[in-house]
Amino acid sequence: MSGADGALRMALGTGAGARPDVRTELAQAVVELREADDAAAGELWETGVDPAELAAAEERAYLLLGRLHGGGHRPGGPDRP
Repeated sequence: MSGADGALRMALGTGAGARPDVRTELAQAVVELREADDAAAGELWETGVDPAELAAAEERAYLLLGRLHGGGHRPGGPDRP
């Protein structure tokens, strides 16, 4: 089992030490990621972060939040304009 698999099991509450506040922490991290990217966009120097990697990480976080919430919500999906 990889570290990511173990983290997912903990987040979903299927492993020992599952934390009930993980959804809140993940949501806050996604907001911070977006804010950091927005702030970096105004910098004179390149950040060295691949925009595709950032977008993929953000999408994975939203998908995980949807799984943690118990639904299949996807960003930009039919339930979101």
